Amino acid sequence: MTDSMPVLFVAHGAPNILLQKDPVITEWQAVASALPRPERILMVSAHWDMPRHRIGGNRERQTIHDFRGFPEPLYEYTYAPPADVEYAEVLAAGLGLEIDHERGLDHGAWVPLLAMYPQADIPVTQLSVSSQLGPAAHLKLGRALAPLREQGVLILASGVVVHNLRRLDWQNPHSEPEPWAALFMGEVDARVRQGAWEDLIEPQRLPGGDLAVPTPEHYLPLLVAGGAAGKGTVLPFAHEWRYRNLSQHSYRFD
Repeated sequence: MTDSMPVLFVAHGAPNILLQKDPVITEWQAVASALPRPERILMVSAHWDMPRHRIGGNRERQTIHDFRGFPEPLYEYTYAPPADVEYAEVLAAGLGLEIDHERGLDHGAWVPLLAMYPQADIPVTQLSVSSQLGPAAHLKLGRALAPLREQGVLILASGVVVHNLRRLDWQNPHSEPEPWAALFMGEVDARVRQGAWEDLIEPQRLPGGDLAVPTPEHYLPLLVAGGAAGKGTVLPFAHEWRYRNLSQHSYRFD
């Protein structure tokens, strides 16, 4: 493949999005269908947070149901794409990272993958985030991953920009966001569209940042995507809110 693969940041939202025929799912699927078919997918999920970055190299591909209190059918979903252990080993060696031979796919990975690539016929390798290393390290990591785009690798970063579980309204999935959430998302969105990634490595300095990013793990995948994307064309999708203050705002970077 000679064309550079796009990079995706997908806000995975709550896992029950798969049960609700949510319009956000339709937008994910439209984006996936418009992409060239990847040779493989490198998945960066907010739900694998380690002291140091690690790469998944598990041949069994078990589905991790790492959530509680959701409808029972969600716990029956499985997603088992082809293992890509040899590629994981090459990637780990190139990046100087350790391989985790036990890790399966968490819901930050398999929820968007199941919606976008339901056939599960594309090899998937997962890469962890690291809250301990901080945002700047994730931007740097994304830049190190950028050459993979020329090899037909889809870098798919899965997180949520505005993610404060204590400020969600679970009884009203389609309610409007509070002002602080909308303000923060607007500040981030403007910088994403400009490719001003260095301005996003301290989210707490932006208006509403303390509430929007109380912990970093869901924000960090955006910076990995940004590092891999650079200053290319930005195509926003699924710019909606769920449960009042949960942002579904996602991006394709060409």
